[in-house]
Amino acid sequence: MHVSARPGQRRSIVVAVIGVVGASVISMAITGLNGALALSAIAVLVIASTSVAIVARSGLQGLVSVLIFGAATLIPLNGIRISESVSGSDVLLLLASTIAAFQYLTSPTLRQWDLSPVEPSVWGGILLCLGALTGSLFSGDVTGSLISIIKVLIVAVILPILFAFWNPSPFMIRAVVIVWTISVSLNSLLAVFGMNYNPYTGRSRALTLHPNHLALVAVIALGFALGLWLSSTRIEAKALWIGSGLFSLFGIYISGSRAGLICVFAAMMIFSITLRNWKVILWLLSLAASLLLSTTFLQGIFSPESAVARLLGASGSGSASDEGRTDALREGLLEVSHHLFTGIGFAGTNAYHNLPLQILAATGIVGFCGFALIVWTYLCKPVVQGLQGYGISDQRFLAGLLAAYGGFLAADLFQNAIWERFAWFPVALIAVALWSYRRPILPHGSDVSSA
Repeated sequence: MHVSARPGQRRSIVVAVIGVVGASVISMAITGLNGALALSAIAVLVIASTSVAIVARSGLQGLVSVLIFGAATLIPLNGIRISESVSGSDVLLLLASTIAAFQYLTSPTLRQWDLSPVEPSVWGGILLCLGALTGSLFSGDVTGSLISIIKVLIVAVILPILFAFWNPSPFMIRAVVIVWTISVSLNSLLAVFGMNYNPYTGRSRALTLHPNHLALVAVIALGFALGLWLSSTRIEAKALWIGSGLFSLFGIYISGSRAGLICVFAAMMIFSITLRNWKVILWLLSLAASLLLSTTFLQGIFSPESAVARLLGASGSGSASDEGRTDALREGLLEVSHHLFTGIGFAGTNAYHNLPLQILAATGIVGFCGFALIVWTYLCKPVVQGLQGYGISDQRFLAGLLAAYGGFLAADLFQNAIWERFAWFPVALIAVALWSYRRPILPHGSDVSSA
């Protein structure tokens, strides 16, 4: 990494400096005497100035890395929004994609980048969009369905392409996972202390849009923490990831999401099966049972609408939710029977609270095949075949990523997070991780390179 800017970067630095000045002037003009907005303007100035330094030091590719790290921090916190339909992470991902496209168009050497790590995801996303486009012809809300297709296109096609262009090293992949895990852990802690607690429902969401979203991102973080824990060598690092995993568990508990609580077991089972360690399976099941019992004893300290209470049927809201989901499931199956091959578009399918059913109803057979391609490539195939060809420590880390995504998918049997950024971020991450971490193994099984 060069300290001074290369000649080819000078124009980018000038553009960045102009951006800093422009953003600062506009921010100050808008804020006026408003204290909160003034602090936001200062934050913009600091971030923009830092971006200039990054560009000068490591080029626009370094800035893309910073933006993706920022997105990894904010995606689990989807309650932080610029507007009703645009989150803070959306802005960062848009900037990263714009810079990546600019680099691709202006640098002949970068046109050689390899899309193969994410090709199944891209083709699967394209099939999803094509199926939804056909279904829109039979939709009662064509405009809403087309808008939803754009959302799916962004998360299922553009996001993995961005990751392929980024082409992160194993170190960078691990760093992104760490950022996500810490972000969710801190957010879970905020939920424990009652941030955005709804006294009517008795559930906390902290900095997410919905308590169920808190549970979903916490399930992903739990799998990440498991991989980080068992792939770390230092005692203090292991302690940190154990603590992060516990915070994620409490986040699931506080959210009141029954699906999140159930899928803790799914994530742990996927992790153990991937590593082919049956003793670990028994140990993890015992650990999960102990944690479940512990949270049951602590139930009185927290909300009576916790995940445990709702799962055990001790909550009235849980019963009401089951009745609504049953009616929605029946309606979804009826739509599938009428439009199995064409679908009806995404508009109106959110109520089904079952992601596979939502995709089948919205996109028909074509889109469902695209979804199945993604799940098979980035979850089923590596779990079934195992992680041969990777170092022992890398296998544990990658198993954590697979457990995170598998646990999330299990939760999506009861949820409808089809175009949320946190639903697709693990897919893009797994795609580049399986590619980046692969390295030759010596005949006796030791790694060629150091861990």
